[in-house]
Amino acid sequence: MGRCFPKVVHSIHDQTFYLTMHHKRKLKEEFGVEPWTFVQKLGEAVFIPAGCPHQVRNLKSCIKVALDFVSPENVHECMRMTEEFRVLPHNHRAKEDKLEVKKMSLYALRQTVDDLEQLTSRDEAAAVLPSPPDSHQSSEHKTSPSASSSSHST
Repeated sequence: MGRCFPKVVHSIHDQTFYLTMHHKRKLKEEFGVEPWTFVQKLGEAVFIPAGCPHQVRNLKSCIKVALDFVSPENVHECMRMTEEFRVLPHNHRAKEDKLEVKKMSLYALRQTVDDLEQLTSRDEAAAVLPSPPDSHQSSEHKTSPSASSSSHST
């Protein structure tokens, strides 16, 4: 006996069902979740926070360009999502969409260490350099090219 619906491994990552207005209304009534619906126009970008379930319905042919952004504020959520992806079956379509948060975190840490080393070396170099001459010295004690090369004739 065949199934009416495909096997669902993960309710969000499977992307098997599209929420209709009926589903969205039930989400609000039963769980207090109010989905947003909007039309993205040509040239507009949409920011979707890490871990925020979403779905897209293309009204016309289009090309999707996506960028994963990990900030200190959302790294915990990104790590949670990475763990969700990790436990999906090997051939699951969402396995392709991995964030590689650990790798990004290592690169960010390495850059931070490099920046700190550079700042520290600048501070140490500035401490070793002699102070500029005091601008309050009298003109008699200053040595200037014009004073030393002047000639007096009698």
